[in-house]
Amino acid sequence: MDRSWQEFVGTIGIFTLLIVVVVVAITQIAAIRREKARIAREVEYRKIADEGLASLRGMERTLTELTGQLTEMRARVDSVERILQQVE
Repeated sequence: MDRSWQEFVGTIGIFTLLIVVVVVAITQIAAIRREKARIAREVEYRKIADEGLASLRGMERTLTELTGQLTEMRARVDSVERILQQVE
């Protein structure tokens, strides 16, 4: 009789241990997958940020060129205005 009780308690202990190990393993696997997904999102965000920065720098260069062209056109218009004032 004592032996069957000990076997029962031992069996319950082993099953409890197995359940705990399985639950911990599943929890750790899920945590690893979440971390991998977070890292992948950060890489994508970094890529998007780098593309946005490159686009912004391109627009800055274009704006600088346009500013130079506008300054040149302003000088030409001023020159034409002076010539027209002299003709009058």
